[in-house]
Amino acid sequence: MDIFDQADDKTMLTHMYRPETEDFSGDDDPEGFDLIEKFIPLLGKHDYGIETLEGEYELNLTGIANSSTERHVICADNGLLGSGIFSDHGDHHWHGHQPTDYEDPHNVGRGGHLRRFRKWMMEHVGVNPNTPIQREPYLILVSKSSSTKNDRKNIKFGPQVKKLKKHFGDRVVVKKVQLSELSLVEQIELLSRTAVFISTVGGATVSGTFLPKGASVILYMREERPLDWDWWNNFPHVKAHWFPMDNKTDAFHLNALVETVESQLDYIDRH
Repeated sequence: MDIFDQADDKTMLTHMYRPETEDFSGDDDPEGFDLIEKFIPLLGKHDYGIETLEGEYELNLTGIANSSTERHVICADNGLLGSGIFSDHGDHHWHGHQPTDYEDPHNVGRGGHLRRFRKWMMEHVGVNPNTPIQREPYLILVSKSSSTKNDRKNIKFGPQVKKLKKHFGDRVVVKKVQLSELSLVEQIELLSRTAVFISTVGGATVSGTFLPKGASVILYMREERPLDWDWWNNFPHVKAHWFPMDNKTDAFHLNALVETVESQLDYIDRH
């Protein structure tokens, strides 16, 4: 919207409801709009609702799809149609499950856009985008049960929290939270001053977008699949580190976690 000079408060957003296809499991029932209703404040304090177009993945104006005679017509002076330039793996439903997903980086060179998008969203919900990293003590935020997926929903990082508290003592505060239980603004305020954010990979790490400059994100991945790698590796002011989910509690990987966090805190100390 910024590129086309349409980033103002007069824009109507339209949600495209995508049915199941051969390579896509389909969108959830659009009637609830749970995620959309939760995150819409990031796009501005608007009074309007969101239109929903149900039907084919592509916008249908012919009325042929789904044996329907109804046409979805939108009248406006200006319009933008698309999925936006930001996504975890590009404009396809790539999600890091296949080796080919990593062959075509999508967000290279878009660090400035990502940074401005973060600032724009935070200003819309009243959180200072220039909030500095909390120091003395540093805040290490651990996201427990950060996914509804079976391979991630029960990971609570107990041994990791215990190891970090023992090693760093009063230098840090290790705070373990379930982000889904916090409001949008509470998440943003918390992440905006966090030094190190620890989570499993996946969509739940989106809150890490609001980490301050110089912070780090440590992501635990399954089967050598660093989901959202393209997003995090090109996010300009956050350092991303990838850890294997298997054997995450053995001595080697717990020590590696401590050493990684220590190196990141030392970096912040010097800056």
